[in-house]
Amino acid sequence: MLEKINSYLYFAFASRHIVLGESALMKMRSKKVFLLVFAEDMGISSRKKAVDKATFYQIPYLFYKTKSELGTLVRKSAVSILGITDEKLAQAILKCKKEDGIYAKKETE
Repeated sequence: MLEKINSYLYFAFASRHIVLGESALMKMRSKKVFLLVFAEDMGISSRKKAVDKATFYQIPYLFYKTKSELGTLVRKSAVSILGITDEKLAQAILKCKKEDGIYAKKETE
């Protein structure tokens, strides 16, 4: 399943349905991001800020790979945050993660 997720992430990048870094967090306000992918090795303060924003805006998120591995998928050196802007692509990635036994969070309050 991990290869399938890698393929989806690369496809999102190639079809320009991905935003990187802080711009992904900014696009959450306008509900243009349907899934956030965080690097497992991102900094503690960055992680807290990103998770708090995702929780507040009710955007599902997951932790996947390291910054350098995520960067390689999108042809960058290192990336901490990826935002998926295509709803169907985001649903496909979430489906793969759920089948893989890893839960993607979506807080609703």
